[in-house]
Amino acid sequence: MAKMPAREQRVETAEDRIEDLGEFLAQLARQVATVNASTRRLERSTMALDRTIVEIRTEGEKDRKQWNKRWGELANKQGTLVEDIVAPSLRRLAAEELGCGPVEFSAARVEQRQPGDRSKRRERNLLRSCWNCTH
Repeated sequence: MAKMPAREQRVETAEDRIEDLGEFLAQLARQVATVNASTRRLERSTMALDRTIVEIRTEGEKDRKQWNKRWGELANKQGTLVEDIVAPSLRRLAAEELGCGPVEFSAARVEQRQPGDRSKRRERNLLRSCWNCTH
């Protein structure tokens, strides 16, 4: 092998390094493209997850409202159940225990609204009217 002049050797070494740098930059560009693609997939997945979370929260709120409504209905049914058991005896109790005469009028669960403010109401569980009663 013949010895190259120093200048030619340095040029060849520089060319080798430039070629290596080109390969490195090409590899880096491929890796950056892979990372960018992964980032886009991750962003799409995050957006889909956010939409799912919103849907779950919305459905949960609807379910909670529905259960609250059902619990309220059940509580109302329990209240009217007790009233339905007691109501048939109230006429007799009024006559025997309170000394009332014959009951002329009775009604269960009568709602009364305040004349000046219709949003305010009262519920009367028994209205009675008899001639000889002072109670």
